[in-house]
Amino acid sequence: MKSAVNISQLHADASKCVRRAEQEGAVTVSRHGRAVAFLISRDRLEAILETLELMANPKAMAAIRRYEAGKAKMKRGACLDEHHGQSRVSGRGSRKVVAPERRNDHKRLKGKL
Repeated sequence: MKSAVNISQLHADASKCVRRAEQEGAVTVSRHGRAVAFLISRDRLEAILETLELMANPKAMAAIRRYEAGKAKMKRGACLDEHHGQSRVSGRGSRKVVAPERRNDHKRLKGKL
């Protein structure tokens, strides 16, 4: 099965299409050769939502810009769990995120990331 299917193929092989989306992240669904929908895996959607949440957070974006400018160091995402309780996305503790440039910034960011 390809990463793109038409509606008839989706109807006939829905479980296979869902498994492919789980494996590859997404499957494009087309009608008359034109993409009309996407089957997106849970992992891919959680990653998209996490990215959108970070992009909507001015303080997180400022921390990313500081990192890109060489003014901040990167730490493991698990370091946020120590300050924010549990992780929003389970199994993501090993992902790297930009840490605040000053040690006490986590207190001001608490609950906002």
